[in-house]
Amino acid sequence: MVWGNDGPDAQEEESDRTKAREAFFLEFAKVIRKEFPGVPLMVTGGFSSRVGMEKAVAEGDCDLIGLARPAALNPSLPNNIVFNPEVNDQDATLYRKENKAPWLFNFIGMPAVGAAWTP
Repeated sequence: MVWGNDGPDAQEEESDRTKAREAFFLEFAKVIRKEFPGVPLMVTGGFSSRVGMEKAVAEGDCDLIGLARPAALNPSLPNNIVFNPEVNDQDATLYRKENKAPWLFNFIGMPAVGAAWTP
């Protein structure tokens, strides 16, 4: 359900970014797992595919996967997509909405956004 990508190059680029994002969170989880081996470990963030989630749990990198932001946008996501055996692995992905700053923020710059003005 990744939108806005066309063609194999875009899919490879998305796949590389997805792997890097998932690896970032999992590397941290592996460090925590070594320090606290008996504590159940949940990773929330970085996952965008069922395959990545299954691999992380199967390899013991974490015990639970959190889907906070994607599930907030689509509360039935776990049942309808992630755990649904009728949805193939390639389609069992989490979509992300790219948020861009409003043009005014780009125009005046981020430091000015939080600046106070007193008359």
